[in-house]
Amino acid sequence: MFFESPLTEELHKYKRKKINSEFPILNTSNYAYLSIWEYLNNIPKRFYSKNACEDIYDFLESIKEEEPNTLVEILNDYDKILSI
Repeated sequence: MFFESPLTEELHKYKRKKINSEFPILNTSNYAYLSIWEYLNNIPKRFYSKNACEDIYDFLESIKEEEPNTLVEILNDYDKILSI
């Protein structure tokens, strides 16, 4: 079980609120996948290619609009790999 750090609690609340406003279908629990934050702000720390970041961002945007349930499935299937 993970516990919220008092040092990052407010920052995480802010990020979750922003994520939930962009991806309301994910707003089914008290937490949001914090790793999505990186893609909302176009900060590709895990990628060396700006094009790769843009491709992933475009994919997330299109799947969010066209197949939101598939996005939820992907996030649920890979939640252990994602940093939450």
